[in-house]
Parts: sequence; structure tokens; C-alpha cells
Amino acid sequence: MRIDFATLAFGYKVKAGGATPNWATSLGQGKDYKINEDPAINEMLKGIVYSSVPLAHIKTKIGKGGREVAGDAPDSPIIIAGLFSKVYINDVLIEDGKFVLLITRDTSESHAGRLRLKYGPSNTFSNGIRSYSNQAFFDMAKHQLHLADDACWFVADISIRNQNELVLKTIVVDANGPVEYADSASLHKAWNDLEATNFPTDEAEVRIGENIILYGVPGCGKSHTIKRDYCDDERYMERVVFHPDYSYSDFVGQILPQSSEDADGKKHIAYPFVPGPFTRILQKAVNDHRHNYYLVIEELNRGNAPAIFGEAFQLLDRKEGVSEYGINNEDVAQEVYGNPGHPVRIPKNLFILATMNTADQNVFTLDTAFKRRWRMKSIINNIGDCDFAAKPICGTDVSWEAFLATMNPLIVACGEGSIGSEDKRLGTFFIKEAELADVDLFSEKILMYLWNDAFKYDHDKIFQSEYKTLEELIAGFKKKHFGVFLETIKFDRIIVAPKGESTNA
Repeated sequence: MRIDFATLAFGYKVKAGGATPNWATSLGQGKDYKINEDPAINEMLKGIVYSSVPLAHIKTKIGKGGREVAGDAPDSPIIIAGLFSKVYINDVLIEDGKFVLLITRDTSESHAGRLRLKYGPSNTFSNGIRSYSNQAFFDMAKHQLHLADDACWFVADISIRNQNELVLKTIVVDANGPVEYADSASLHKAWNDLEATNFPTDEAEVRIGENIILYGVPGCGKSHTIKRDYCDDERYMERVVFHPDYSYSDFVGQILPQSSEDADGKKHIAYPFVPGPFTRILQKAVNDHRHNYYLVIEELNRGNAPAIFGEAFQLLDRKEGVSEYGINNEDVAQEVYGNPGHPVRIPKNLFILATMNTADQNVFTLDTAFKRRWRMKSIINNIGDCDFAAKPICGTDVSWEAFLATMNPLIVACGEGSIGSEDKRLGTFFIKEAELADVDLFSEKILMYLWNDAFKYDHDKIFQSEYKTLEELIAGFKKKHFGVFLETIKFDRIIVAPKGESTNA
């Protein structure tokens, strides 16, 4: 699994500060889960369980002050410990090397309860007969890899093979001594470039990110296009739906009160920064440049998009995928980079994909300054993309494809002279395949849309005059659904026929 950037690193110095390793990576704890469902984390957990040892034999140091804790202490944050005897640095087996991996529960006020994978030098196993520490392992590894004691090197990824083999994917920056950087941004860029060189990615897999708005009529397949052309793996995605009450705090993050209880039973209230979907996906993309990540915003114009983005609006100006201008946001910078002074930028491996129904353009209009920072991509309402186009509607000989081919031109024709009539067309995926055969679902979804939206001011142009209300129309459809359109829609307006009858107009 990819570990947080610069949390297991040696032999470097940052002049501007903010580069002290914390020797641990969070296992997740998002809105809908306590441990991230990444398969790599799953393998990690299985491996630690397989190689687990009694907590009475474990010690480590916790927190900025380096307080030593024992695994069997009453208030110990250590949950489980694994001792690995087969440890590889890249493809090199470290002879006689032993490594201690821990899962701990965070006791800080800001992140109380969060689970972490802890792998620092202070992790120690001792049973009175044998004693192993990660510090001893790192000293042993440097000797076998011919690295100086103060060499600059870091671990980018920790994984487990066959449940008992630990593999540290490692980059040597300078085998002969330490390296100094002006600030954490310089270090980050240098190490990212080194990792890309030492462990090249599949160029076909990683693309330069863009801001893209996919727009079209309701049901034309915008979300389907994202799944087909960009990503359908939820591990690399964050999804959000904009709506009128959605805010900057929901999107980027906010300070929220959090209650915790100490070892003496005393309750404490902390006010940590809780990241929103924008900050969460930003952190994932920054910490893993080997994959593309995707922030998907459904219904972009149903919320006040410029206000929701706030100062992050400036990040949408990109050059070769990276934000041309950074912003200062201490909470986001601390969450993403571990340094509150670090400029926040969108990395080149992060796509922002937004969908917009053209029929809803008047909910919240997007101003020119906002729109010019996006690439607009029209999603064509193509029936050929629909695998149930030939399916019949409610037991008739009328297919979904034939219905759309006749109804959509009528919608446009009836709206001539008015603005946006083409936006009222029915999309290819406006209805699901199962709903085509269900009289109740079809009538409530399709007829309601035609009555209330597409022909809102022109009922008499398409529907039989006997129907004065939507309620009467749906009741008539359900009663006479075998004759579907001949009974509910004016025959001279649509060239379709019920099952068993010929088509004529």
C-alpha cells in the first residue's frame, strides 16, 4: 500500500521546516467506512494478523514528544502487532532482518479513534530472550545496501506477499550522505521525479488531468461516459452532488466539534478540521502520482458552483495539468501535505469531471469566468449506445428507439421560437430497461415528464383532448396501456402502433 509521503524517510533536511516524519499512515476512516476498502490495505491487515505477536512483547513511541508506550498497558493505543522475518527492500532480502508493523488507535484530540499503520524505528519486540527493533533493521539494511549511515533514502510503499513476506519499495536519493531542500515543496517534487524514474508508471494509465464539464439532455449518458471513458474504480474517485444548499464547507472541509474520552473517563471536546471530498481526493492524488484520480461532481449547476469552490476556484487554472497558481489554506495544506504553510495546488494526475443537464441551466447559471476554466464536452444523445434500444414498451410493438426517434423531434418542433426547447428532449438513458415493461413506472416517469416539462404549455398539441390533467392522463394510460399511444396521444402526431396493428398516419 502507498504510505503517506515522507513518513518513512532518512537523511534529509528541510530549511523551511515541516518535514519531521510521523512514522505512520492512516488506514482511512471516511464517511462510510472505518478502514479504507483498498485491497492493498486488506492484504496488509491479513499479513499482520498472520504474523501477529503478543502485545506484551511490544513497545513503541507515540506522539511528537516520543512518549514510550507498551502494548499491554491499560491505555495502550497499540491494537495489534506483526513481526516479519522475511523482509525485502525492493527485490533484496535483508538477511536476518526482522520488522515490526503495528496498528495503533490515534489518541490525539483532533483525530481520536483513527487507525494508523505504524512502522517507525521505535517499534520494538522483546520477549526476554530475543529483541528486535525497526531501528536495528534499518541499520542492517543500510549495511547490506552499501548506504552511508547518514544516507538520504525513503520508503514509498509497503506491501505484503504470501501473507508473511514484507516488501518495502524504497528509493535511494543519495547513498553517500544527507540532502538538504529549501522547502517541503522542493523535496516533494524531487522525490516524486525520482520515484517515477525508479518505478516507471504505465504511460497509457496515467493521463494529464483536466477540468471537464460533460453536458447534455437528461438521461443522455453523462455518468455512463465517465464510467466508460475515465474511471469506474471507486478507490480512485470521490463523488459529490451539488444542490442549492451545498456549501464551500461541505465541499472543501470544515471545523467540527468532536467528543473524546481519556483513560480516566473524562470527556474532552476538540475541534478538528474534517476534510470534504475535494480535500480527500486532493490528498490521495498528491500522495500517489502513479494513478489518475477523479473528483466527480454531479449536477454542477444545481448548486452555486463558484461559491462552493471559493478560493479553490483559482486552482482550476492549469498548466500541463498542475494548478498554475497556488492558494493558501492552512487546514487543507496540513491535511494534504502535513505542512500548513505549503501552497495548495491541484496535481497533474487529478481530473475534475462535472455533469450538467442542459434542461437545468437556469437553476444556477455559470458565469463566463468560471466556465472558461473548464473544457466543455457535449454528450450526444445517441441511441446506439443503449443496449435496450430495441426493447418494446409495455407489451406493444413500439420500441424505445422508435419512441425516442418520433417524440424528440416533436419536442423540438413544438418548442420552435422558444429558448432551449432542444434541452427538453428525452435522453437515451432517461429510463431503465426494467421500467420499459412496467406500466406504472413508465407512465409515472415518461408521461409525467412530457406533461410537466416537455409540453408544459402545449398539452393540446400532443395529448388527446379528453385528458385535462396529468392524473387523468396517467389513469387513461394504465387503463388502456395495450393501445398505449393511440389512446393517449394524438394519432396524427406520432407514427407508432400498438401490438398487432399496422403503423399509419
